[in-house]
Amino acid sequence: MRTIMVSRRALGWLGLLATVAAAGCTATSASSPAAPGGSRSASPAATTAVSPGAAAGSAPAGPGGARNLAVSGAVRDELTAAYAGLRGISPADVTGTEPGSVYYAYDPATDTYWARATFMPSLKDPFKVLVGFQDGADIGLFARAARSGWQVELGGEPVVCTEVVFFPPAVLRTWSLSTAMAASSGCSSRPARQVSSKTFAASISIPADWQPTPDYVGQFAYDDGASGWVELDAATEPSGLHSACTGTATGNVLHPYGLYPQIIYRSIDGRPGCLIFPSGDALRLPRRAWGTAFQDSAALVEYRQPVTIGGGCASPTGQPGPPQPCLYSLLIILADPAHLVAIADSVQLHH
Repeated sequence: MRTIMVSRRALGWLGLLATVAAAGCTATSASSPAAPGGSRSASPAATTAVSPGAAAGSAPAGPGGARNLAVSGAVRDELTAAYAGLRGISPADVTGTEPGSVYYAYDPATDTYWARATFMPSLKDPFKVLVGFQDGADIGLFARAARSGWQVELGGEPVVCTEVVFFPPAVLRTWSLSTAMAASSGCSSRPARQVSSKTFAASISIPADWQPTPDYVGQFAYDDGASGWVELDAATEPSGLHSACTGTATGNVLHPYGLYPQIIYRSIDGRPGCLIFPSGDALRLPRRAWGTAFQDSAALVEYRQPVTIGGGCASPTGQPGPPQPCLYSLLIILADPAHLVAIADSVQLHH
């Protein structure tokens, strides 16, 4: 009989049943992927990463494979709406973008779209709204995994310090934005804080201004801030990584990654892993009261050796007795889509 130990974070979605209409609830479980071109009765099939064709008006791929894209009116409207949503203001409070400030690119290495824009306030805005455009808060930095929504972060001052960390080097080169100024300013990297978890046998780097999320205690490593969030978890899947990634992306009836999540397989700290990005219909939820709402994304990576965490598992022989420590073969990193790649790149497995 096949046994599956699912991610314990799935239990957190049970609380949504009070507000989300769903017929029953099952924890995220790893299961066999649907056959190509087929369908699954319980959940939709995830898609693997496929680089889209060049957009109309796009420039040839630049250094590193990133491609500069033309900015349509629809894209400009999307960026404005995402920026206003992060600021908590109406899109009507933004009259437009500063001439020459909008950059747009696609990076096939991560199947992600990137954008940067400086927004101008309406002269009719209240004083409180006008003040909010100062100190670099008029600049938005954007990332969007294919078929998901825009994730946005404010530029701050000096914005070059934020840009050099937020955007991949290939994208900055495509836009001809130099990182030399950041290096000479002593801000070639944004202050980062390392989170090391003995429980999950891993360390990651996150923005220094993220703090432990209230009401998350115990074994979970959970931090968030105005720009995003991260959580560590663990799971096991006897059928292997591919099955685990597919099951995580599509196996929850609440669809935390939307109906059409995307899976990208890649190495993480030298081990087999995958990245899961949400589709545009995925829910956005705040991590703390009155906080910014974000979509979910995830990374899974195989431990070199299984990790022992707590009790609660049946004995190996199946005989009655006290719960045994559970063995987990996969580290799970859950985060907002804009920070997932950077956090996955920082992973250091302890064993």
